Amino acid sequence: MLNLEVIWNDMAHPPR
Repeated sequence: MLNLEVIWNDMAHPPR
């Protein structure tokens, strides 16, 4: 399964 949690977290606060 894909790491949706990681992706979701990144989308929630993407790096500048």
